[in-house]
Amino acid sequence: MDRDAPAPSVEVVPPVCWKVARGAAVAGGAMIAAAALLGLVDGSPGPVSTVRLFLVFVGSVATGLGVSWRPEKWEVWAIGAAAAAVGVAGVPAHWDSFRLLFGVLAGIAIFRLLVTAVPPPWRLRVVSAYILFHFAGMFCATASPPPTPWFVEQVYHRVYNQYLQFIYMRNAYHFYSPEPGPASLLACLVKTEAGTETTADGQVRKKYDTRWVVLPKRPADVRDPLGLAYFRRLSITDQISRGMPEFNAASFEKTEVRARRYRLTVPGSDTFYPLHPAEPEFLQYRLPTPEVHRFLLPSYAQYLILEHTPTPEAAARTTLKVYRLEHRTLSVEAMIGVANAGGRPGGPYHPVTYRPYFLGEYRLTSEDPANPRKPRVELVDPQADMLYWLLPVLPNPTPGGPDKKDYIDYLSIHAGHAFDWSTLR
Repeated sequence: MDRDAPAPSVEVVPPVCWKVARGAAVAGGAMIAAAALLGLVDGSPGPVSTVRLFLVFVGSVATGLGVSWRPEKWEVWAIGAAAAAVGVAGVPAHWDSFRLLFGVLAGIAIFRLLVTAVPPPWRLRVVSAYILFHFAGMFCATASPPPTPWFVEQVYHRVYNQYLQFIYMRNAYHFYSPEPGPASLLACLVKTEAGTETTADGQVRKKYDTRWVVLPKRPADVRDPLGLAYFRRLSITDQISRGMPEFNAASFEKTEVRARRYRLTVPGSDTFYPLHPAEPEFLQYRLPTPEVHRFLLPSYAQYLILEHTPTPEAAARTTLKVYRLEHRTLSVEAMIGVANAGGRPGGPYHPVTYRPYFLGEYRLTSEDPANPRKPRVELVDPQADMLYWLLPVLPNPTPGGPDKKDYIDYLSIHAGHAFDWSTLR
């Protein structure tokens, strides 16, 4: 290659004339202002609102073109900020999301106006101040859950809460501080009647096909490298964990619900489900909120029954037992084995780390007369003894039994079908 060869010619495109860019921005702003004036005359939905939307749309495009043609001019950003601010009033009231959009655009234009108008040394200071403001907000989101200093609490609620909520950066930092709450999985036993069978003693009884369905489940629901599909399904199942704290085991000491539960804690009885020794009694009964047990749970049950039955006839013969598995995170001491018997490290997916709550057994009923195409879902037994109670999974004091398990699984005992805990790993 010849070093002395002349450099290739580069054709430089001249910028758009400032007069043209300014004219387009001003014309667009004038159209938006006309839409705002029409809103003062007639703000109700109708033909006038359609005209206003047309003026705002065309005016926004014209103003945007003017700004994009000469973004180095602070004057064009001033016109754009004014047009966006007027656009809040120019958009009809029932288009409230677009009003919010124009308010945000006005704020962005004002910030760019300041950056463009100040001298270059001050531009670095302005941008640096915003970066510090942003990261201070992330710090407040992390430090705001109690216990927290008074100053951090005041700054978070008075300055940063709305800002972080708007840019959707509050929950990710707020949720994991100081400790993330337990995750919730759904373990559902699908039980389909499949004819009859004769036992060894000659008795004829119904035969069932049973299988467990877990939501969400790994690796089936990990469909992308970051596992977003899995974690989004995890947040959906977490919706059913919402309970009514005012209704718990301590608030109905002499009620029938508590009496039925205590009849099952007598050792040697036909049905025995002890209370969990490591959980307070008032946390072992979780009555779901009305929207959960009236809408979410029946909706989930209907989906799972229809999804896991091949025909409508099979769906009509199917019941679904729903359990919410609350997964507790091990403490550091239990993880490394300091707090465990024998000093053995604890397993983060061991069955004793789960708290299964029975949420009811559901079935499809006859079609709704008001909506014949939509099947109805109902509880098989709304007065079930263990409904909304914790089914403990406890360490086995004598792990050398026939099953060689080091835990006692009352979830499987209650369901009548063994649950494979290894599927949760």
